[in-house]
Amino acid sequence: ELELGALDLFEDLSPGRTGEYLVRVADAGRGGRKLVKGTKVEANFVIAGALNGMALYRVERAVWTIGNEGKEAYVNRHGERTVWIPSCIGQVFRDACRILPLLYEGTRLEARMQSGPAPMELNPKLA
Repeated sequence: ELELGALDLFEDLSPGRTGEYLVRVADAGRGGRKLVKGTKVEANFVIAGALNGMALYRVERAVWTIGNEGKEAYVNRHGERTVWIPSCIGQVFRDACRILPLLYEGTRLEARMQSGPAPMELNPKLA
């Protein structure tokens, strides 16, 4: 006998609803400041491999402006070391806003892609 511990539902945003691109708003945030294009955020993200879940690219405490992905940003605060914010991070955020327009500080998003970003898209300096 098995017990269902959790059920995570993803929204299929792929053309033709083929399951190639799934997005889930795991947590819409704690309220307070709304997250919209132009908002400066500090965030962590991980891009992981599909088969083993191993982190391909991980950044903690990156500071950037929503809508300016696909560029370098700072870690922790201005003047610290820089990191690359992949454009797919912005795409997931924009698509999550279509699912749930009101996202706040503390939001947690998840996406599943049949064909993820190329190494050059993750970080051109490390590719």
